[in-house]
Amino acid sequence: MSSIIESISTFMERSGFSIITLIFVAVFGLISVRCILKILKHSLLQTSLDKLLIKFVMTIAKIFLYVLLLLYCFTIVGIPLTGAVTALSAITLAIGLAIQDIIAGVASGMMLVAIHPFKVGDYVEADGNSGSVKEVNLFHTVLTTVDNKQVMIPNKNIFSSEIVNYSYNDKRRLDIIFGADYDCNHHDVIKVIKETAEKHPLVLKDPAVMVRLSEFKDSEIAYLCRAWVMSSDYWTVKFDVQEQVL
Repeated sequence: MSSIIESISTFMERSGFSIITLIFVAVFGLISVRCILKILKHSLLQTSLDKLLIKFVMTIAKIFLYVLLLLYCFTIVGIPLTGAVTALSAITLAIGLAIQDIIAGVASGMMLVAIHPFKVGDYVEADGNSGSVKEVNLFHTVLTTVDNKQVMIPNKNIFSSEIVNYSYNDKRRLDIIFGADYDCNHHDVIKVIKETAEKHPLVLKDPAVMVRLSEFKDSEIAYLCRAWVMSSDYWTVKFDVQEQVL
């Protein structure tokens, strides 16, 4: 029993100061890292950088700072830094081999931020899903559908699929097909559709509204109406013009 007490006493005499220093550094380091991250985030929000890019920068900075703090704590307790780095590299390699798909997802997420095919709030279609971009994190892109469902798509799938961004340009062309009986006067149908579309306050004057006969069907003639609108007004104008023409 006395030998155990002596061993503990000897250990505390040799490493007591290191343990106290380690606790102080760890506490002070955690507080410092949080302050640095807070200042960094505030600074980035003052710039014109996209929110997606800011989120990625913050994530990388957080990982980098915590790893630095961990390595410094290793040196305090006497663990050689070269050995710690080697061990950390080996662990990272082992984990990397086990979670290749996750790493591919992270890499794809970083590429999405780099090439910037969309931003938060854009209405997009990708990997067979469509909705407004809510966020892009390290592993998934989160969409909110028009019926308010949340869809989480792996970044790897997003990056490897065709991406259609309906909000990228300010203006969109609206195409509406109308059907009219063969008995209806051809010129009257075109006149009604064109005048109705032109009168809508959200339809742009330039380019001008175009209405032409599109197709002869079995029981009706199809007429195509093309009008240009702001992207945010697309669905409002589509439903309004259809109802007003009727």
